[in-house]
Amino acid sequence: MYIPMVDALAFGLDIEAYEDVAALVLQQLEQCKETAKNRMKDKSPEKVTCKLGEMVFEVLPNGANGYAYILHNHLFQLKLAQFRSSNPNYYPVQVIIKAEALWSLSPEEAFVTAYNLVNGQIGTIIANKISRIDLCCHMDTIAFDTVHLDNFKGNYRNTNTRAFNRVVSGIEFGNRSSKVYCRIYDKTLEVKQKGRKLWFLDIWRDNGWLEKNPVWNVEFELKREFFSHFGLDCVEDVFGSLSSIWHYLMDEWLVLTQNDRTRIENATICTEWLTASKQFDHYISRPLIAQDRQMEMEAEALI
Repeated sequence: MYIPMVDALAFGLDIEAYEDVAALVLQQLEQCKETAKNRMKDKSPEKVTCKLGEMVFEVLPNGANGYAYILHNHLFQLKLAQFRSSNPNYYPVQVIIKAEALWSLSPEEAFVTAYNLVNGQIGTIIANKISRIDLCCHMDTIAFDTVHLDNFKGNYRNTNTRAFNRVVSGIEFGNRSSKVYCRIYDKTLEVKQKGRKLWFLDIWRDNGWLEKNPVWNVEFELKREFFSHFGLDCVEDVFGSLSSIWHYLMDEWLVLTQNDRTRIENATICTEWLTASKQFDHYISRPLIAQDRQMEMEAEALI
């Protein structure tokens, strides 16, 4: 079983005449933010919400990284600046699309939904800029807990391993601050330990998982610096280059070999790894689980 997917997506949006057209929304958010601050001081569990179009968001009592207002729900997070920055690369609206939206709506549909929401409720979008994307492939064909680090080769500088009950449960390549960071981890263990996103079990079963082998997630987190290096600027650029990006990551940046030669550079590449490296060749952006089923399983887990 191999399931390629976009597992996280973040991008900036530039709005025409932002401070003028978004004035009413920003005024409303300032009031919501102050209310949220007061409720936090009073230790009230009641959340402060606002509505954008047909979608309801919780308004947080704090801002972050130059953005004064943070809104989120189970699908999206929106960050809005109070003023337009003098830095032309710093767009006033930041959108983060969560895994729940990407897996249930499809990556392209989730992007269009968020784009249309901002365009219709905040202001006319004149540009978008990719900030981060996580590309992943869920697979049950390689037992990574038995793979030695010496079997890997690539462009990374450092590695780290995690274990559960003295068995390897994750391997990390690079670091979170670099333009490419890779995690390979036991996804079934994570889902069962945290009791969240149990809807992955349905997705795996629908794609032929027999439950005898754990599902491992090979996931690359790519930052803005990565896209700039390859001349990719907007989300559409990245969506149109998923196959070539994935091949670079799996064929050059990180490669699993059989370590059957004296020099690792000449070692034979693992057959299952080669198969995984081709998973975005004919990638189709499609929903893999219904939202109502997703939310039903989340509610059951919460109970």
